[in-house]
Amino acid sequence: MGVCDTSDYRVPGKVEGAIYGASCCNVVALIFFICVIFSPFTVWSVNSAANNRFGTGPFVPSASRYDFLCAAGEAYVWCIGTFVPQQWNSWKDIESSQRACSNDTNIYTRWSGPYGFCDKIDGEFKVIPEILAIQSFNILAFIFLFFATCAGCTVVATKKTGVIVSSVLTFLAMISCLISFSLMTTTQWYKDLRSSQGSYLPIFTGGKLVAMPAANWGYGPAFGLIIVVWIWTLFAFLYYVYLSRWINEELEAAFDKERHDEEAETGAPKTGEAGDVVQS
Repeated sequence: MGVCDTSDYRVPGKVEGAIYGASCCNVVALIFFICVIFSPFTVWSVNSAANNRFGTGPFVPSASRYDFLCAAGEAYVWCIGTFVPQQWNSWKDIESSQRACSNDTNIYTRWSGPYGFCDKIDGEFKVIPEILAIQSFNILAFIFLFFATCAGCTVVATKKTGVIVSSVLTFLAMISCLISFSLMTTTQWYKDLRSSQGSYLPIFTGGKLVAMPAANWGYGPAFGLIIVVWIWTLFAFLYYVYLSRWINEELEAAFDKERHDEEAETGAPKTGEAGDVVQS
């Protein structure tokens, strides 16, 4: 047999190939979800007066893309000193600063108190339930998509059962995405950041955690990706359900053809593992 001889390689049928295509859609959705999880831009500054790009997300409560020099004047009285460094803050960074519930920079009065991150001045800092829920459903969607992809790639062995498992897991991922971006639209802090009244963003400047005023923000790319993944998983789910009706017939026909081809080449009926003749 030559090096380039591919006669022993089985070519997937149309239905099987389409199922692999749906699984590829889930792989792309997984990549998108990695971007969503690590992005601080669920809500971001559309036209920042600071000539910067600030944002927040469920796993990254605050970030800025560039260093920022505070301008003189009333709009930037929150800025300690004149320099705000580029930053990417996790919830652990906010908590470990031990300043989130302090009021030495008015962060409790402006941000952590009104939104429920702290129950009292110098109290314990906790991530609010709405954001914890967004985190949970994002992680669940990622897990469901991962196992849906794995199940879809085992279709030759698992046949219709594997396709049904993939469709169920993809459906669960789709529901998780739906709940996630619904919570993003209803969480009060995110709503206030998008309003003309505005809200505050916790950032570090001058060695302290301060509440930076922010208003008229918009939905960021991470929010858009969640919607894209939801639409993607919806089509993948419908595709899995549709294809599950014919996958068994196609695979059985392919295996019958392979068996008959081998019988024609050898001139003898193909035998099973126990040596029994396989009936045509």
